[in-house]
Amino acid sequence: MVWDHVDWVRFPAPRQKSICGCRIVVILQISNLMIGVRFPSPAQSHATISSMSYGKYNWSHWILSAGLGIVFFWIGVDILRHPDSWIGYIPTNLPIRIPATSLLKANGIFDMAIGLLLIIRLWPKLIAFFAAGHLVAIIATQGIDAVIIRDVGLLGASLALLFWPKRHYRHHAS
Repeated sequence: MVWDHVDWVRFPAPRQKSICGCRIVVILQISNLMIGVRFPSPAQSHATISSMSYGKYNWSHWILSAGLGIVFFWIGVDILRHPDSWIGYIPTNLPIRIPATSLLKANGIFDMAIGLLLIIRLWPKLIAFFAAGHLVAIIATQGIDAVIIRDVGLLGASLALLFWPKRHYRHHAS
């Protein structure tokens, strides 16, 4: 046969496919980021965990963080510049006795701070947590309508930043 004289030692050994194992590990790692559980990978003996700045998704993280930050900052500025346009969004039945205009100014400053911190990427997970909580509170108090539905998209972006993995597995040749 023609293949009998081929030196098989020079060819790398075929990689064993662990389709089920790898996919399960990826799913488990993604679903357990909140509690910090790391399930061992079938190929973990060949993988090392490297602490990278959001890995190969650094640009994606920056774009998402900057975009969300610009929206929050712009809304904060607009709240402070045009309070009459926003005063109707402050619920009248709040249990605290603070004037609506003061709450609106505080909300504008809070939005600007969130936006600025997202743009410069200082404490991204903590700020994303506050942004998501703020948006959940807005959606809970206002309900869903034609204007508030946009906050659902912002909430999704905030949650994406909140649960963005800090590390990823990088395979090194052994």
